[in-house]
Amino acid sequence: MIDLHAHTTASDGQLTPRELVLRARAAGVTTLAVTDHDTVAGVAEAVATARALGGIEIVPGIEVSTSIGATDIHVLGHFVRIDDPALLEFTRGQGGERRARMERMVQKLNDLGVAVTMQEVEAVAGSDNLCRPHLARVLVARGICGDMQAAFTRYLGDDAPAFSPHRHPSAREAIALIHAAGGRATLAHPAADKVERAQLEALAGAGLDGVEIFRPETPTDVRERYHAIAIALGLAVTGGSDFHGEGSTLGTIGLERRFYDALLARPITP
Repeated sequence: MIDLHAHTTASDGQLTPRELVLRARAAGVTTLAVTDHDTVAGVAEAVATARALGGIEIVPGIEVSTSIGATDIHVLGHFVRIDDPALLEFTRGQGGERRARMERMVQKLNDLGVAVTMQEVEAVAGSDNLCRPHLARVLVARGICGDMQAAFTRYLGDDAPAFSPHRHPSAREAIALIHAAGGRATLAHPAADKVERAQLEALAGAGLDGVEIFRPETPTDVRERYHAIAIALGLAVTGGSDFHGEGSTLGTIGLERRFYDALLARPITP
């Protein structure tokens, strides 16, 4: 059971790195990528936990927020060196940008008459890497919204009144950053982000290594369409649960070892 997409409290997951590894091992996962948003802060604890437990391997990873044209996308980095200086400099910069963005969103909510504070968001996050789901959880906990989806629909989604964009690298820059850190760059959840073939072609030209095809909620026909495009473009195929702690997706999707080996074997382009 290989799962190449999961999150911890280092970004917007609900489980600590140790708790995530314990949950994954109990769910039968044997290889797990820790891919927090714009940070590698949770990887070391996950690796140490896995070594102490045995029976599960951790792939060091990251999920980089980026875009191609007007489409926001996320590029996953697998097998990255978490001590790479340029990668660490990037994560520090993004941490500061995420805080500034959260301050803007909290202010927008206040202007709308929704009295939430940065302190509430920080308490929910438990780390310096502040993400929209943390603010959504504050809105749910306060009874302002019924659930996370309602919080995004009403206030925090890309077209909602409290949304604020944050600065991020271009897709080409994100891919180059991952490659420089020894990793392989793959596109996360293309179906959810409505990525078109022409955009995938451009990403492949920028050095993309693979596409996340296997996900629990992706319909079979959609998965097959993206799989065919990936093969036509010479890209590896990957898969993962995108587990954050809600629901029971961990252990429900598994990437075949041959696909994992093909991703690992891809040469790193400069």
